[in-house]
Amino acid sequence: TDLSGVQDMINRLMARGKSLFPEAFVDGCSDMVGCTNITEDTRRELVTHAQRGGELRHGTAAERTDFTRKCSEMFQMLAATGEFQFC
Repeated sequence: TDLSGVQDMINRLMARGKSLFPEAFVDGCSDMVGCTNITEDTRRELVTHAQRGGELRHGTAAERTDFTRKCSEMFQMLAATGEFQFC
């Protein structure tokens, strides 16, 4: 998350709204990393993981820190999928 490109992806996700529902968060992260061919099963698992924290907010400094951590985690999870590996 210290790299300018990753920061840019996170900032673009934040620009999508003051908070994101888990489904929109997963879709946004997928768009940012360029993995647009994930299967419905993979998407469902990623959404289930994202739902553990409820809505993803970034209004306060603490929320931005948590949002950044969750983005980093989701980017890593997406990069580990077979769909991403074979795009």
